[in-house]
Formats: sequence, C-alpha cells, structure tokens
Amino acid sequence: MVSFAGVASGQDALEASFKSEAPLGWQALEGKISRLSGSFVEVSDTIPNKGNSSKHRPIKVVVEFHISPDAKKVVTDFWDESGKWESRRVHGMNPDYAFKAAQTVQGGDYYITECGNGKTRDDIENIILFAGINLVRSSFGIESDVRTLQEIVQSEGFKILKCTSVPHEGRELVQVKCQFNPIGLAAEQHPGPTTATLLLDPDAHWRVVRSESQYVRRDGQSVSSDMEVTYSDGAAEEANISRIAWHLKDGSGYLTNTVDFSALSNAPIPSSDFYLPSLGLPDCPGINVQGPPSPWKLLLIGINLLVVGTVLAVILRRKFRPRPAP
Repeated sequence: MVSFAGVASGQDALEASFKSEAPLGWQALEGKISRLSGSFVEVSDTIPNKGNSSKHRPIKVVVEFHISPDAKKVVTDFWDESGKWESRRVHGMNPDYAFKAAQTVQGGDYYITECGNGKTRDDIENIILFAGINLVRSSFGIESDVRTLQEIVQSEGFKILKCTSVPHEGRELVQVKCQFNPIGLAAEQHPGPTTATLLLDPDAHWRVVRSESQYVRRDGQSVSSDMEVTYSDGAAEEANISRIAWHLKDGSGYLTNTVDFSALSNAPIPSSDFYLPSLGLPDCPGINVQGPPSPWKLLLIGINLLVVGTVLAVILRRKFRPRPAP
C-alpha cells in the first residue's frame, strides 16, 4: 500500500510518485489489453433542457471488439428505440489495409463500403477508437480526450494543479487535478485548455477510478463530463473493465451513458479475423495483401493448379503415347 506522511511534504511526495510511477503503470495496463476480445452493451440517453425541442431518446448499441498488437476490429449492432435491430457496421484494420463493411439484413450478407490505406486508414482508425477501443482503454484514459493518459501527461502544456491523497471505500487513492491542451478534432471544438480531476489507484498500476473534465467550446458554451469505472475482480484483470458510467452536460441538455462489458478474453486471436474474407468478402481491391489469403485467392490458385495439371497431362500423354506399328 502506498502511504505518504505530512501535508506539504505529502503532496510533494504524491506528485513525485505520480510523475515517476503512473506512466509505467499505464504502460503495464496498456500491455494487458494489447490482445483482448470481448463485447459491451452501451445505452445512451439524452435528456434535453427545458425548452429544447430535442426528444428524450435512449439509444442502444452492442459492440464486439478484437484487439491484437498489429490489428483491430469493432463490430457494432444498432438498435432503435423500440428494441428493433437496425444494422451492423464493421470497422477493421490489419497490416495490409483498413476497411468498413455493413450488414443491413440481420444474418445476411456483408458489403464493403470503404477500404484502403492512407487517409482512408487514418479515418477508419479514428472511427475504431471512437466506436469502442477508447472505452476499453478507460483504465488509462479519460472521457474527454482520445489520447491515453501517458500521451496527455507528456504533451506540451500539461501541468499539475493539485495532487492529494483521498480516502475511497476504505482505501487511500490519489487525486490529481491537472490542465492540458486538446488536439485534433477536440481542439477545433474547444481550443482552450481542459481542466481534469483524476482519481487513481496506485496499487493497481494507477488505473482510473473516476475522472471529471471541464472545458469551454468555441461557441462559448461550458461543458462538463465525468466517468466512473468499475473493474473485474482479481489482480490478473486490473485492466479488464466490467462497467463504465459517464455523463456529459452542456447548454442543450444532459447525456448519460452506461457501458456493461462481458466475455473478455486475452486468448490469441487468429490474424485472419481482421481481414475481409472473415466476413465472406474478397480482400480489399487493389491491395497487395501479405496477410492470410482470401477464399477467392485460394480458388484462383486451385484453378491455376488444375489448368497446369491438365496441360502437363496432355503433354505427357502425347509424349508417351504408343506409336503405331510400322
């Protein structure tokens, strides 16, 4: 158990421990999910402010995810307000290409909507992060930024405002109040700094127990959000999340999300699962695939072998057929 004595010196010791130990802990957590499969059910409910014409509309999605060191895939099923299945979207990336596929009839055939590399790959990777992988990484991330905590702490402009020891359910955790600058799309939406308060567990690789964030959007609207993370029991599952509850409040209303995880597994994932043929589709057109061959390629190889075998048989028959008697 981490313990710190004194008030002033205790805060300095906590901050020093946070700076030196937390990044190593987050690396360990990231390593624990470098190979992970599972699923979660996410229910989002928007509660509009009084006078807002938006509807009170709960939305349910079921997400299946697969993560390996060099590939990722997220399968998302969408359900309408009445509980009727609407569609399935698959986003994946492997060492050869990234792809988007869809299914509009439950249990029916898939079709490719986009695949390739370059900007296509970058866009699909961002969708994969937002569609589910970021939630899986919540033990070392926060609700208001797509980066890991290690990336945030190492970013230019990051600063610690306060670091204290906080009792939580009979244990001492570490609370860090900090400020950092957003990047990418977040920076376009709210270019000013984000102020965050993190409740971290130093006995479990400094994983996130709770986080709160505040920032001001470009239109001047103040936004606040918070996230609480519950974990599976057992030291071997320090990064395995069982439930996430997060909320976002702005001028238009209040958004609440609950995410319940199930069937988490660290078992090896076949590399073929990250390619389009796993959906019964040919590999990405125009891409020289170095990974597992698709059924179409295997069929082509078989036809070629059959043709070559037939030609050889004809040649041999001609060469060794008996000559007519003189």
